[in-house]
Amino acid sequence: MKRGAPLLFAVAALAVLAAPARADVVVQALGSARVAGGESAKARDQALDDAYKQAVGQVLASLVEPAVREAKADLIKKRISRRARSYVVTSRVLDEG
Repeated sequence: MKRGAPLLFAVAALAVLAAPARADVVVQALGSARVAGGESAKARDQALDDAYKQAVGQVLASLVEPAVREAKADLIKKRISRRARSYVVTSRVLDEG
């Protein structure tokens, strides 16, 4: 992977909320990370984590009112964004480089 190259990441069937309030949607998200010290595998994993967070953020933006997101920003960051990968049902890398 080239230095600073982004990973383009598509997320399919993203389950964002708990089972009773489940929302399955398809989104595309772009994740990126810099390759430091030749550790391309670590950078790839960081870019995927970034893409998961972006995807979950897109879905939250479509499901939760802006005022609620703003009021609960800290809670969303601690409980949802940090575990974004766990909300993704399936995913596929479209491009990287």
